[in-house]
Amino acid sequence: MIAYPDADDWIVGCGGGVTRAAGPDGITYSIVPDGMSAPDGFTAVSENVFVSRQS
Repeated sequence: MIAYPDADDWIVGCGGGVTRAAGPDGITYSIVPDGMSAPDGFTAVSENVFVSRQS
């Protein structure tokens, strides 16, 4: 996974199954396999990609 909201706050993560990575901008990104529901507290940005702002 590559999350690139801008040139200063980008992150890279990898894994199998549910993959999560938290960026320095306070946003956590989650990618889930096909057919899985959104993780609790996350908002869909596409079919398999979700985001959550840390408080």
